[in-house]
Amino acid sequence: MRFDEAGELKPFRLDDRCGKSCRLCRQVCPFSDDLPDEDALAQELFAGVPGIARHPITGYYLGAMVGYSLAHRERGASGGLATWTLQTLLERGEVDAVACVAPREDGHPLFEFKLCRTGEEVRACSRSAYYPVHVGNVVRQILKSPGRYAVIALPCVCKAIRLAMHKLPVLRERVRYVLGLVCGQGKSAFFAEAVCALGGGDPARLSSLVCRVKAPDRPASDFGMTFTCTHGSLPEEGTVFWTEGIEWMWADRAFTPLACDFCDDVFAECADAVFMDAWLPAYVPDSRGHNLALIRQPCMADLLSSAPSGELALRPLPIADVIRSQLGAIAGKRPYLTLRMKIAAAEGIRPPKKRTHLWKTAFQFGRAQVVSSCWAIARQSGKLWPSVGRSTPCFESGLELPRRTLARSRLFTRRMRYINRLLRIGARL
Repeated sequence: MRFDEAGELKPFRLDDRCGKSCRLCRQVCPFSDDLPDEDALAQELFAGVPGIARHPITGYYLGAMVGYSLAHRERGASGGLATWTLQTLLERGEVDAVACVAPREDGHPLFEFKLCRTGEEVRACSRSAYYPVHVGNVVRQILKSPGRYAVIALPCVCKAIRLAMHKLPVLRERVRYVLGLVCGQGKSAFFAEAVCALGGGDPARLSSLVCRVKAPDRPASDFGMTFTCTHGSLPEEGTVFWTEGIEWMWADRAFTPLACDFCDDVFAECADAVFMDAWLPAYVPDSRGHNLALIRQPCMADLLSSAPSGELALRPLPIADVIRSQLGAIAGKRPYLTLRMKIAAAEGIRPPKKRTHLWKTAFQFGRAQVVSSCWAIARQSGKLWPSVGRSTPCFESGLELPRRTLARSRLFTRRMRYINRLLRIGARL
């Protein structure tokens, strides 16, 4: 995998190492056709678990919890539960190493997957990383080094790991836990540069980005991103908060890779457990953050419930609240998928086979216009950013037309919300 001209990671052929009949990369790609989908993989993994339930949005689940880790909350993206889980697996001897995304020391690229063998290394990987990474180097290390491993990743990578475990018996033997993170969309490397530019930094000298910085005077949803630009021996730092310009890039899908527009998995349905932010009214005001955890394997439920007193603050949560907490991510994937696939086909792009049957909806006024505008912004932003010299004002000016169209479409959708609601009710009758 290497970066292309749009700041996205793309596969390329290694002529000296890729055999003509290998095709292993295609056999483990989460967007390849004619491979088991998330439903089939998850059924094989979890359908036989005693007490398991299934929801068409979340996939299989044993139960859900909300809470935080007292020791990891401050440095975590939200409540620190994922970091606590990974560190505890290491300290209890359940695994020898954990594969997770870490800041790269030399800053080029900014993040990478690495194997952590100590609790300190795991804690250094806390917080989110809104940046493209690939798991190939770590998989090669696991194949070369005997041991027991855990992997934590986004839904697409979790699926790829499961597919690779089908093809590679050594990987299947060594990877003991696959943990997931809820995802609504990914971002290209240009997103990090744009955040830097928003804060007055020089994107050409960007050397580090710390995502999900908490501020006590802001709600959990208004987190910051701290960048560092290296100017010789004098680093320059700045912090940009969500409501200071990041929000529109995320909501309008600027710098969103094409693959993300074809993804239907929000809850990492192939993972043994999946962690997410508690985007619920009861928890958002607390800047310190809360996690939700959706559990699919008894061993993960036992791990969390056996935490020594004073380490975790947890309570059960209904599955309806889990879904409600991620409505933004769900809305960005499931209802719009069929429309995106139609747009792609009209532009000569062959979309992958996806589970469009999961979300059957009635006609909705304004929806097609919203989707097509976001599609245009996503496709144009990767080309526009370098062409305007990584200038924020020029970039925003270049996207003015699709953003204005998107704003009008959203306003129209809001005005038609009652009619759209009646259409949805009628479709269910």
